[in-house]
Amino acid sequence: MPGKTRDYAAISLARILKERTDPHGYPMNDETIVQRLAISDEGGVKIWLKPKMPHCPCCLHDLLLLREEISNQRGVSSVEFEIVDIPGSEEWNAALS
Repeated sequence: MPGKTRDYAAISLARILKERTDPHGYPMNDETIVQRLAISDEGGVKIWLKPKMPHCPCCLHDLLLLREEISNQRGVSSVEFEIVDIPGSEEWNAALS
């Protein structure tokens, strides 16, 4: 059933990103925030993100909450975020690990 698992994860992820905004009101489904995403057949989710306000600690906290919300969805086995194209992305990635 790997295909079904992936489908469940994809549907949940699409719904969450469509309905969610970052702490500054930017929609999370904005292509400038979500740079890329991948879902494995086993339900592993990896999202490459570029936060709109990379200096803002509330954005980091919100990503932790987002990861928790995504990980609680049917079909999702793991969630990994990678922050890209901002100063200090290494620190953000370490904090999100």
